[in-house]
Amino acid sequence: DVCSSDLEQSPAGSPQEEQQGNTNTQASAKETRHSTIDESKIDWANLKEKWGIDRDELEKSGDLREMLYNRKSKVVTVTPTFAGEKFPIDARLSFRTAPDGNVRVVPHFIHREPKLDQEFNGYNFSKEEKAVLRETGNLGKIVELAGKNGEKVPSYVSIDRYTNEIVSVPVKDVYVRNTVGQTRLTDAEIAQLKQGLALPSKEITDKNGKTYNVVLQVSADRKGVEFVPGAARKQEQSQTQTQNGTTSQQQSSWLTKDGRRTDEIRPIWCETDYLPCAHGSAVFTRGETQSLATVTLGTKLDEKVKDEVLVQGTEQFVLHYNFPPFSTGEAKAARGLSRREIGHGHLAWRALKPMVPVGEENPYAVRVVSDILESNGSSSMATVCAGTLALMDAGVKLKKPVSGIAMGLISDSATGRWAVLSDILGDEDHLGDMDFKVTGTCDGITATQMDIKVDGLSYEVLAKALEQARVGRLHILGKLTECIAEPRAEYKPFVPRLVQITIPQDCIGAVIGPGGKVIQDIQKTTGTTITITEDDNKGYVDIFGENKEAIDGALARIKAIVAQPEVGETYKGKIRSIVSFGAFVEILPGKDALLHISEIDYKRFETMEETGLKEGDEIEVKLIGVDAKTGKLKLSHKALLPKPEGWVERERRPRGEHRREGRNDRKE
Repeated sequence: DVCSSDLEQSPAGSPQEEQQGNTNTQASAKETRHSTIDESKIDWANLKEKWGIDRDELEKSGDLREMLYNRKSKVVTVTPTFAGEKFPIDARLSFRTAPDGNVRVVPHFIHREPKLDQEFNGYNFSKEEKAVLRETGNLGKIVELAGKNGEKVPSYVSIDRYTNEIVSVPVKDVYVRNTVGQTRLTDAEIAQLKQGLALPSKEITDKNGKTYNVVLQVSADRKGVEFVPGAARKQEQSQTQTQNGTTSQQQSSWLTKDGRRTDEIRPIWCETDYLPCAHGSAVFTRGETQSLATVTLGTKLDEKVKDEVLVQGTEQFVLHYNFPPFSTGEAKAARGLSRREIGHGHLAWRALKPMVPVGEENPYAVRVVSDILESNGSSSMATVCAGTLALMDAGVKLKKPVSGIAMGLISDSATGRWAVLSDILGDEDHLGDMDFKVTGTCDGITATQMDIKVDGLSYEVLAKALEQARVGRLHILGKLTECIAEPRAEYKPFVPRLVQITIPQDCIGAVIGPGGKVIQDIQKTTGTTITITEDDNKGYVDIFGENKEAIDGALARIKAIVAQPEVGETYKGKIRSIVSFGAFVEILPGKDALLHISEIDYKRFETMEETGLKEGDEIEVKLIGVDAKTGKLKLSHKALLPKPEGWVERERRPRGEHRREGRNDRKE
């Protein structure tokens, strides 16, 4: 087992192991202590159906007693079911008692090298052919093998992905289909496959209409055409010179601790709108790792304040990561955050931040909280995936969805052999040589983090890890987009609405008012929250309210304050004060203009008392001009009244002209 500490040094069934097993059995028979496992808690019927483990056979071989006392057996052969077929695999069996008292039997698979150095059905593999088999799991050509009667049989050769044994199938027994999914193969492609050659980078469309880039090849263990997503198996020779000679570095047919291929992702289940009253929520489950993410949308007053020695400001998007003890089956008090939780949350924040719109594109303050409900491998990457789903469920217009995956490495410095693992478990992280987390969109990487336990990584290992991570990320991203393809078009009904408008810089003071009197009155009367920020010689006003009516009321008052009067427009104003030569009328909030006594009516008034106007009266007026020097506004009520019959408009002389003429007459 390349992913556990129980790696066997000698093959199963060897004299050395049989002798050791007999010794252990004799020692166990002499012991008088009782078993540490309650056999009545073991579901033997389920074990026989799932793994092919028979209790009577274990008892006859002595393995049952050893397992009950030592919680671990010798190497035995189990027959798990994969793809509807049973495959014999060598494994050690260990017992674990679950919290409910039931006993689980966990197999630890024993990895065995394919016997490429031995003759296979009368055929000896060349050095190049061995490298291709180790690299791709497929020979990539037709060879003649010895039949039952010694005749030459043209056959396909590959490595069984589960047993790691060399298998073959006669060419005549393989039927090459002319369609894969909804994609029809050409005659030339079918002929190429029948010759044992692969079709690299072939685009196929599945029954749901989705397109994938795969490698098509004839597999002997499948007895037909198989496809590998994302060109994970390259049909080319890959050899690396080491101190021990030329050895293959890629072991694509290895199995991980839970029986997966090294590039296989655990089952994924996800759902949005999981919590009924959250602004946005989602649950993401990958294998035994589960994250529940919630999104809260707030105002600028809710933004994170940064007050450091060298950095001051606010952060519009924040992410918090919680890792309660029950997520790993522990029963202990939930205390403050650890460095681990802060680091995992920061990684997820860095992964999502480039895709979260801020500023004018998104006036909300966004907070994502990830609660890990179950953990067995890469909860930070589950946080990234759950956060993406929750943000889109909240209606945040993400630029692109983000997914993440954790890659591992198993290596042997003595032989130079290594394997890159996708979607590693907790044990594979603990026992492996690398924890490489990669997050990104369909177009590129947004964040990475690497922890290695070896002296360094070669370019080949890193390139393999990045490519395998890319394929895994796209697979996970496909699962996310199946759940929710794009952000919600509208926010949920109970999400407080926020409207942002831009006002001139010189109007900010008028909106705030003396001592904040104006803005506080608007907030109090409309029940809204208003914030104003100044940037690039502009004022940005955010109006945050629980319903549309409140926001519209506040918006109308602010627009009235910042509105600029236009000549020729009619306004309904309120008389603020009366003087001997006219009245001052407030046509817009904070904007008063003079209504001269001569512009009230076509009649001539000697005093303002004759007009009948009083302070507080409302009157319709028309803006007829603006003084070019002082900027004062000139109003007229007379311009809105019909002209009397025979009315002749007097010609106005320029101001001061009669005075100059009088002085000239006196001089003459």
